[in-house]
Amino acid sequence: MTNFVRTATIDDLDYLVSWGEKLHFVEKKFEPLLTFSKKESEDFYTKQLNNPDALFLVASIDNTLVGYLYAHVDKVDYLNTNKYECEIEVIYLDEKARGTGISQELIQKCFDWIKTKDCFRVKAGIYSKNIASQNLFAKMGFESYHSTYTKSVV
Repeated sequence: MTNFVRTATIDDLDYLVSWGEKLHFVEKKFEPLLTFSKKESEDFYTKQLNNPDALFLVASIDNTLVGYLYAHVDKVDYLNTNKYECEIEVIYLDEKARGTGISQELIQKCFDWIKTKDCFRVKAGIYSKNIASQNLFAKMGFESYHSTYTKSVV
């Protein structure tokens, strides 16, 4: 089995949107209010594919695309500094690709990219019930930093 990770191009847009929709259904277990629009996803991904401060990586096994990572760099404006941080917004793999180490490869390639972006940290938002993602990021050296507590009032 041969794994390969590369930067995504506009030619990968259909895959990215399809995986985004699949991810939507996974995340809906954690956040039932999520919505998905194919058109909005296409527009957003097209814009971000051309953004030098955004990264889309696609992964393949034996020349078949199986998933992606999306990350972006932004100024940390709420701290009133001139510092930048990277957020890994999405990692999605088809079920057959999970447990193969590809997620770690995607994150490592993102780390390599971040080194060119003058970031002081990288973060990822993970639902508290998404234990698999928490374990992956902990394995890659991430630590819990901030938690948000919610209570439904309806």
